[in-house]
Order: sequence, then structure tokens, then C-alpha cells
Amino acid sequence: MSAGGPESMLPPGPPPAAPATLPPLPDPAVKRPLGRTILFTAISMGFYPFYWFYKNRPLVTAEVGGKDDAALQTAGLAVPILQFFIIYWLWRDIDLMRRRLGLAEVPALLYVLLSAFIPFAQIVCYILVAEKLNEYWDWRTQGQATDAPTTRGEVAVVVAGATFFVLYFAAMVAVFVLSVS
Repeated sequence: MSAGGPESMLPPGPPPAAPATLPPLPDPAVKRPLGRTILFTAISMGFYPFYWFYKNRPLVTAEVGGKDDAALQTAGLAVPILQFFIIYWLWRDIDLMRRRLGLAEVPALLYVLLSAFIPFAQIVCYILVAEKLNEYWDWRTQGQATDAPTTRGEVAVVVAGATFFVLYFAAMVAVFVLSVS
């Protein structure tokens, strides 16, 4: 490949051999562009990460040979405290996938602890992990991974999140106006 490809980022020494336990490659359109991920997360007022999780959990589970239920875990993200365990499990599996290919680790436990105790750290850590997952897919597909197309499901989640926020804000304004008058 060219000088800027995945090979140029390998650590010195012979490249690590991919384990024989890797499943067949998924559709190369597995990456979620970071710009879109950040934009959709902001516009949806935090609903998009549920979609991102739901779409990526099965891919990650297949790569590590697990049996996680993406729908059940996605629902669990709405449960306080449990959400940190579920996020940790995904980030831990992404770290495992990356280490199998000899890529830099994802400090899953550190990211979860930061997310639990520092306001807005969860958003930053989520974006960092999304970027690391995209890098993994580039390596795994030898540079053939492409950006997944924007789907109606993604748009629906973004619209639902934005609509919920607008309705919530309107209700808060109405309560304030009624309480003042």
C-alpha cells in the first residue's frame, strides 16, 4: 500500500499474525464517519449513540466470537449504573479486537471511569472509541472499509431526538409562562 496506509502505522518489527479465529469479513461499509457521528449525536440530543451502539454491537460481537444481545444491551443503556457496565463490555471488546491485530489498546476501564465521574467525558470517550473502531475496520479490511451510508433509521433517530428536545423545551417554557402569570 501507499506510505500513508495502515502499514505505515505498524509498530516496528514483524507485523503480528491475525489469529485464525477471526470471522469472515463483514460488508466493507462498516465505518460510521466521525463527523456524521458527532453531528447526529448533537442534533439528536444524545439519542444517536443508542443507534450507533445497536448497529456496532453485533459487528463487534461477531469479531470477538461472543453471544451478546444487541437489542437487550441497547435497552440497558437507558438504565443508570447498568449503562456503564454495558458500555465497558463494548469498549473492552473493541480493545480486544484491536489488540488481536496489534493495534494500540483502547483503555476501556479508564474511559468508563472518566465517563462516570466527569461531566461530558462520556461524549468525548464515545467519539474516541468510535474513531478507534473505524481504524480497526480499516486495518481489518486492509483499507477497503468504506463509510456506511446514512440510513432512514439513522435519520429517524435524529429527528425523534430533536423533536423530543423541542417538545420538552416548549413544555418547560409553557410551565414557566403559566407559573409567572
